Amino acid sequence: MRARVVTASLLLLLLSACSVGNNGSESAKTTPPPRSSNSATSSPLDLKLPSKAEYLVPVTSGTSDMKLKNFTATGDFYIVHMKCTGDGNTLIQYHGNANSTKITCNEPVAIGRVYADPEAQRLSIHVDGSNVRWSIAILAA
Repeated sequence: MRARVVTASLLLLLLSACSVGNNGSESAKTTPPPRSSNSATSSPLDLKLPSKAEYLVPVTSGTSDMKLKNFTATGDFYIVHMKCTGDGNTLIQYHGNANSTKITCNEPVAIGRVYADPEAQRLSIHVDGSNVRWSIAILAA
């Protein structure tokens, strides 16, 4: 059952490559977007993040494969904002699950909900292509 929910939410992630506006009705706590990076030359891409958000994984950027910081969703799902540029794509890999989400570079920010069990989530980014730069942030719902 969980695989169906994850697969359906991954499809939602791929279909929702658009920006999200902030209408001011969000109740998440305000946190400035923290940042981390695996490369000194890799500055974050614009992820169209809401002004008020609770970050489960801070804005993280890179140019190569990376394991993200483990986190636990605070509700039934979490929200992923991801973008990449370059010649290729990136994959979000969900450890313990054979599914992954492909993000094609040079397209609008991909924003999607991922439904998760209340346990530590372990994700990694895999780069496929050349001159690929990526940025990701994971927010509480």
